[in-house]
Amino acid sequence: MELLRKLERRKVSYAVVCSTELTRGVFDWHTQDWFVIISKTDFDKVKELKFIKTSSHKKIAERSLSKHEIKIFRQIADKYDIAISNKHGRVYELKGTNFKNTLL
Repeated sequence: MELLRKLERRKVSYAVVCSTELTRGVFDWHTQDWFVIISKTDFDKVKELKFIKTSSHKKIAERSLSKHEIKIFRQIADKYDIAISNKHGRVYELKGTNFKNTLL
């Protein structure tokens, strides 16, 4: 995946997030949003990669993944550890890294 390779080459710590939402009604369905988060301190290193500084998180910038990028990520997911997994989704970190530590 080109985006993740660029982040790794530039020594930008990141996490891949899959946010899951269950909508109940006549039919129940799950929706998923996939995105990459980085520390805002690395924002200038990746300006051309279309990350957005979020107002809801002081320290995080994010970028949504396209369907193609999600498909590619799933093919290389074995390079990642699941740092968090619950009913709200999952957070993947590159093996041997700890994204949370970059925010401290």
